[in-house]
Amino acid sequence: MKVFIFGATGFIGLPVAQAFVRNGHEIFGQTRSASKAKLLESEEIIPVIADPEKSEEWVSYVEKADVANHLLPPASTGTWVHGDDRANLTSERALPKNTTAL
Repeated sequence: MKVFIFGATGFIGLPVAQAFVRNGHEIFGQTRSASKAKLLESEEIIPVIADPEKSEEWVSYVEKADVANHLLPPASTGTWVHGDDRANLTSERALPKNTTAL
């Protein structure tokens, strides 16, 4: 089976890709950097250097695959508006206070 993995060099993506390779599957692994592409090659994974937000960089590989796995972390702006301020109890149901405009 041919498998395309977004985030193939990540904490979850790499072990998943390695497991597919061990079981005889052909893996296309998406990564953003050339240095991590070398890691994928050493693991018998076909590296695809691509920005996940630019489909023209990876769509031809997905079209060749039988399965595509999205193992990228959620996108983040880097702005956090929720958390422990050591003075107030914070839970998932608490409304954020003093937030900045996003």
